[in-house]
Amino acid sequence: STIVFGDTTTNRMASTAFSNIYRVLDTALTNTDRPLMAVVANIGTTLPAGTYWVDWQLSGTLASGPWAPPVTLVGQTGKPGANAVQNDGSSWIPAMDDGSGAQQDFPFLIEGTAGGGTSGCSSVSDIPWLSLNPTAGSTAAGASTPVTVTFNSTGVAAGSYAARLCVSSNDAANPVVTVPVSFTVTDGTGDPIAEITPDSLDFTVDAGSTGTDTMVIKNVGSGTLTYSIAESDAERLNPPSFRNNPWAKYAPGALEGVVSLSRSGSGDLNRFGEPVQLLATDISQMADNTPGDEGVACNLNDGSGVSDNSWWRRFYFNEHTNVGASANVVSVTISTGSTTLPGGVPSTINLYTIPHSVTVNTIPTGQLTLIGTANFTATGSLQSITVPVTGAITDTVGKDLVVEWHTDGATGGPFYPGANASAETHPTFLSSSGCGLNQPETATAIGFPDFHLTMVVTLDDGGSEPEACD
Repeated sequence: STIVFGDTTTNRMASTAFSNIYRVLDTALTNTDRPLMAVVANIGTTLPAGTYWVDWQLSGTLASGPWAPPVTLVGQTGKPGANAVQNDGSSWIPAMDDGSGAQQDFPFLIEGTAGGGTSGCSSVSDIPWLSLNPTAGSTAAGASTPVTVTFNSTGVAAGSYAARLCVSSNDAANPVVTVPVSFTVTDGTGDPIAEITPDSLDFTVDAGSTGTDTMVIKNVGSGTLTYSIAESDAERLNPPSFRNNPWAKYAPGALEGVVSLSRSGSGDLNRFGEPVQLLATDISQMADNTPGDEGVACNLNDGSGVSDNSWWRRFYFNEHTNVGASANVVSVTISTGSTTLPGGVPSTINLYTIPHSVTVNTIPTGQLTLIGTANFTATGSLQSITVPVTGAITDTVGKDLVVEWHTDGATGGPFYPGANASAETHPTFLSSSGCGLNQPETATAIGFPDFHLTMVVTLDDGGSEPEACD
C-alpha cells in the first residue's frame, strides 16, 4: 500500500469525549472500569474514488493502553468480513480475539462531503465580510507565505457567520485544503473586558537616567472600554528608604573621598553597654545582644555627619522553636554604639516578608513585601532601644522576616549602630547609597567580619497579614 495522507508524528486529535459506552465482560455487565471515548481527528484532505486503509495510533499516560475496542455484534464473536490489522512493532498482523480466534474489526467514522470532493469547496463565492491578501502566489521549497485575512463588520448585522477558505495547490496528496472560518459580530452593547499586557514592568537604570516601555490596553469584550491610569505607592517593589533617600541621587562613586565605611571611632573596642535578656517571645540571631563598639556605618570623612545607612537582618522562622504557623511582630530592639552626635539620629524600622525559597543569607530588595514601619530617634551611647512596631506574618513556613533599621543621615558627627563580635547564626547586612552599596551586603563582604548587629524581635501569637495595595 502507499500512504496518501498523514504521518506517524503529527498529532491530529481535535477532541475526545465519553461515548456513554463501557467495555465489559458478559459476566460483569455493570462494570465501569473501561469507558469508551470518542476521539475526533482533523484531516482536511480530498480522496479520489478508490479503496483505502485507515491507519491510526493513540497514546496515553497510563501504564497500559489506550486500547482500541472491536466492533461488537450481539451473539457474535466477530463481524463477518472483518479485516482489521494491528502493528506488533515490526509488521502488520490480523487483529484476533484471543478467546475465539476470530478476526476483528475496529469502529471508525469518516465525515466529509461525498461527490464534490473538496469539502465544501466545489462551488466558491465571494464573502462580503472577508478579504484575503494575497489570493495567489508561489512558495519556494522550505519557505512560507503569510496571508492576511481581514474581517470587516461594516454593514453586517450582529450575529455569527461561517465560511470556508479553499486553498488549492499543486500538492498531489492535498490538492485542496479547507480552512473553516467563523465570524461573530456584536451589537456593541455588551460588557467590555480589559486585557493589560504586560502584567508587570521591571526597570533597572543608572542614576540620572530614564527608561521607557509600552503597556497595551486591549478590549477583548463588547461595547466601549473606558479606562484611567493612576500611580500607587509601590511597597512591594523597594523599601521606602530607597525611594526617599536623599543620597540615592548620586551616581555610584560620585561621593568617593567624601564618605566611607568605618567602624566605631571610640578607639576602645572593649566598651559595652548593658546586656539584653532574651524572653520566651523573642527571636534573635545572637545569644549576646549587648551593645558594643563593633558597629559599622557610612559616615562623612570629615567627621561632620553620618550618611544614609540601612542595617538589616533576615530571620528564618523554622530555626526558632517558639514560633508557630503565624506570628505578629510587636517590637524590635536595637542599640547604639559609642557616639556623641547631639540630638541622635532620625531612624525608621521597616518590617518585610521575603519568600523562604529565596537564597539563604541574601536580601534581594525586589523580593521584599513591606508589612510594618515605625519612626524613632536613635539617641545615647551604647544604649539598647526598643521600638514598638507591628507586622503580621500569616505563613511562617513560606515566608521569612526581614528587619531594616534605616536612617537618611544627620549632621553633627558620626554615628554607629550597636554591635559586638559574639557568635551569630546568620550575617548582618548593610546598604548605603552614599557609600555605593545599593543592595544589602553582608558585613564580611564589605570587610568587617566582626560587625554583628544587635537585634531582638519580640513576637506574640500571630495574626493576619494586611493588604499590600489599595
